[in-house]
Amino acid sequence: MQVTFDSVSDLAQALRRAEAAHGQHEAQIGHPDPDWPTWYAHYMFDEQTEHLGRAMQGEQAVRQDQAQQAGAEDTALGPTAPPRDTLPRGVSG
Repeated sequence: MQVTFDSVSDLAQALRRAEAAHGQHEAQIGHPDPDWPTWYAHYMFDEQTEHLGRAMQGEQAVRQDQAQQAGAEDTALGPTAPPRDTLPRGVSG
């Protein structure tokens, strides 16, 4: 399914809604979410395709994606890599 916006204003409003929802998500998880672009993408896709149940509770799917990615990255990095939560925001191992 393709996601489109009719105007820059519509896109900006969707980004603002995603930002507000993501702020709640970060408050729930108790730390900044470094993969916020993926979270926003899931939220905005689900909102536009009317899967609001997943948009509001889509954190589980995003967390699963992140866990899978982290597991693959951690394995590839080996035992000498610093723990992911000790890296500065925006820096990946």
